[in-house]
Amino acid sequence: MLKPYVCILKGIINCGLIVSKQKPFVNLLVIILILFVLSACRVETSNKEYSLSIDKLFWVTGNWKCRAEGGIIFERWTRSSDKLLKGMIYSVSGSDTLVLKRMRIEEIDEYVYYILKFEQSNSERSLQLLGNSPKGLVFENHERDFPNKIIYANTNGDMLLVRFEGLVDGKVNMERSYMYRDLNFSIP
Repeated sequence: MLKPYVCILKGIINCGLIVSKQKPFVNLLVIILILFVLSACRVETSNKEYSLSIDKLFWVTGNWKCRAEGGIIFERWTRSSDKLLKGMIYSVSGSDTLVLKRMRIEEIDEYVYYILKFEQSNSERSLQLLGNSPKGLVFENHERDFPNKIIYANTNGDMLLVRFEGLVDGKVNMERSYMYRDLNFSIP
């Protein structure tokens, strides 16, 4: 909870905004004032609209698609229970269908996780939900290379931005897809 405040204070000190070594009491007062202002401005995560529970994530359910090189990419989310959403990403090219990834969003011990399974390597990645609003979701796990951050942005009801971020060979990489709700969906 204090981590963002500590980072901001370090930045202020490093920028030279607090430099009086002869007047440590003044520095302490400035720090207390900054913490007071920041705590007054913070957003409460206990607000039900921005809850970190799975019950506010069901807007992602449905069928989404976008055009990609060589075909169409589909993403499908279904509600399996009150604590589980299941999804998959697959491509369709001509009459060929290839499942690329399987995912689930699951509430486990009061935390929500995005668990991504790669079909080719049969490996899983788990990222924790750290941000949620009616307009988007943010999942992170910085112990992984790629993806270590997944963002779902509900841009316009039937439009969805999906962004995977992380490191590939030590360099920052980002995959972005703009998807739209597929209202005439049929399972291949």
